[in-house]
Amino acid sequence: YDDAFVSILAKRAQGKCEVRNYGVRSYSPAIYLVQWTREVAAWHPTDVFVLLFGNDVADDLGYLQSADLDPQGLPTAIHGPSGDWLTAQLRKLYIARYLRATEQKWEWSRAHEGQPIWTVGGQAEENPTWADPSAALVRELHHRVTSSGAAFTLMTVPSRYRLMGDGTVPVGELDFHQKIEGWAAGEHIPFLPLEPAFVAAPKTPELYFRQDI
Repeated sequence: YDDAFVSILAKRAQGKCEVRNYGVRSYSPAIYLVQWTREVAAWHPTDVFVLLFGNDVADDLGYLQSADLDPQGLPTAIHGPSGDWLTAQLRKLYIARYLRATEQKWEWSRAHEGQPIWTVGGQAEENPTWADPSAALVRELHHRVTSSGAAFTLMTVPSRYRLMGDGTVPVGELDFHQKIEGWAAGEHIPFLPLEPAFVAAPKTPELYFRQDI
């Protein structure tokens, strides 16, 4: 935790402000919207930073399939997986988790068959089209945060393939970071570009995990 960016921000604040981390693995804008409404807004933060990643687009589609929606089609609750006894026991078994991870990789490979894949350390980097519903969810989140009086800043994880890839797959299109930066400009949503800092940072230690997205 001491080396994580939230801890670094808190230390540099030197007690002048409080830094809270609401980031959770596998969350995406669909859950962020619910999270802001149910958990974060009551705290009345002055600044809110939202970090996007390439797999958020697919995650949103999945979460919205089981979500409770308001009349505008925006999520008010996201239903989690079954909490029955068998599911709970399977989650504790390494072999069950391994088989599920293998199944997900196979499904992803089949869905992207024939497409050029940006790969580093055996891990594929997703570069989806940025559109609704994810774009609409971030747009609404920006509206709710700014309506509360807080400043909203959008960020995106820079492309690992651009910085660490072997160049075997031509990078002839915009990466996810660039897509979000351009979209945010068109929506007049403040965007903090992290790519220049990643490019300027020392190469040791590496800024990304090799064996994990």
